[in-house]
Amino acid sequence: MAMAMELSTRLGLATTAEGERVRALLTRAGLPLTAAEVSPDAMLEAMTLDKKAKDGRIRFVVCNGIGRVSITAEAPREAALSAMAAFIA
Repeated sequence: MAMAMELSTRLGLATTAEGERVRALLTRAGLPLTAAEVSPDAMLEAMTLDKKAKDGRIRFVVCNGIGRVSITAEAPREAALSAMAAFIA
């Protein structure tokens, strides 16, 4: 959820304030905000094998603000990589 919001913020679909609010709520709930130490490139490569990938394109859940989500395959690779990198421990 946190990575989806981070990507959404980078794509201009959600505000920085909304992203910060989601992180604060997840922290307050005791949920982790970091992923295991793995390279964002490896994560992205693994995602091509996910059932949501279609025709070799990764589909991402993105937040259109808090409480509204959609799925897109239009996220630029660099935006996805940088959003993932923000959560690597």
